[in-house]
Amino acid sequence: MKPSEVLNAHREEIRQLILNNKGMCPRVFGSVARGEDTEDSDLDILIEPTPNLTYMDIGTMLDQIKTKSVSYTHLTLPTTPYV
Repeated sequence: MKPSEVLNAHREEIRQLILNNKGMCPRVFGSVARGEDTEDSDLDILIEPTPNLTYMDIGTMLDQIKTKSVSYTHLTLPTTPYV
């Protein structure tokens, strides 16, 4: 299954998981956003961290999102939040 298909089936659940774990403004980028993903593609999600986001929160997000049938998810955090 392509990541775009998983995203379409679970978009609101994934969004809610991110928001519930101290992430904000989740955005998809990469091959899924361009409509070029294949079954071998990953799902790239950019999030804005809240001030109290921890690496444990990121790990929780990854574990919970992977449960939604996403084989690999890459969460990228901006290096200078709230500039």
